[in-house]
Amino acid sequence: MVTIEHFSRLVHEIYDAAVDPNHWTVALEEISSAVGATGCALLVTDPAHSEITVKSSGADPASVTEYNEYFGRLDPSPIALGRVPTGLVIPNEELVDRDLLTRSEFFNEWATPYEYGDGAYSVLTRSDRGTSWICVAAKAELESFGTTERISLLSALVPHLQQATSLHARLFELDRRYHDLVAALDAITDGIAVVGREAEYCISTPRPK
Repeated sequence: MVTIEHFSRLVHEIYDAAVDPNHWTVALEEISSAVGATGCALLVTDPAHSEITVKSSGADPASVTEYNEYFGRLDPSPIALGRVPTGLVIPNEELVDRDLLTRSEFFNEWATPYEYGDGAYSVLTRSDRGTSWICVAAKAELESFGTTERISLLSALVPHLQQATSLHARLFELDRRYHDLVAALDAITDGIAVVGREAEYCISTPRPK
């Protein structure tokens, strides 16, 4: 399906997104195009707020709004993914019961109109802070989207997606701590010296008022 050069570009885009979150759209577009999907989304379930945040490509903005405001709570995928080990790529027909899905409001009123009736999923990370997962969506057709070739490619990309999301979370936390430290230093009225093991130091002095 893809050459080594194409796969390398996909991986490059993924790690670019780890450093710059605005780049996720490009990375997801590349993944979607590589597997012939109608869209690709990175979703994060936040247990503290019971919200789902979405970064997506190839999606009608209205579909994202409708998902977050209403249809997300009807989506059987997040609950079903709770039984799936992290890192495993699973096609739609193995995740949810097809007959129940096709009779649901979620499928008929949201997934089908936006051509998201089929696809593949993978849980990237799972922790007390939330669960991140990727959904590669496709139009429901007679032939399943989850072919061996597509699942193999997505399975090869998932470890990089896992690393990128973890790296992004770490960088975000370090950035938050840095800003907290700067704010604390700015609040100090007296100068301070920070000395390391080799007697190297930096000095912080109050800013002029």
